Amino acid sequence: KGGRGGQARSLLRNVVFMGMGEPLDNYHQLLSTLRALTHQRLFGIAGRHVTISTVGVAPNIIRLASDSPSTRLALSLHAPSQELRASVIPAAARYPLSSLAAALDLYALKVGEGAMLEYVVMEGVNDGEGELQLLGEFIMARQEALA
Repeated sequence: KGGRGGQARSLLRNVVFMGMGEPLDNYHQLLSTLRALTHQRLFGIAGRHVTISTVGVAPNIIRLASDSPSTRLALSLHAPSQELRASVIPAAARYPLSSLAAALDLYALKVGEGAMLEYVVMEGVNDGEGELQLLGEFIMARQEALA
């Protein structure tokens, strides 16, 4: 208690950036907000209680590992192949699955823990045996990069 965050600090325990546009596309503002949330004299939230959910802005995943290593990362994958990802998540066309996989691997190496994987199952879109096989292969190839 105390400080400018006083009561808010005692009530606010976890923060997730998701569903409001791509947080990593607004990188500098995101970083400013992360610093305020984790500053002891403001909100004092531990970085491990802040999660950034992303569709995979690969270069900024790598930057986040250096700029805010205690922040948690969640990847909204939603499709295990680049072609399907680009049709389900239009922004995914900018960052191929191969560059995203490399960014996740580097993130885990720098931070010491992997990202959480988010996968919304859509009947008839990404729930077939072929997609599940590819998803399993993606996960197995980055056991260290995914939590």
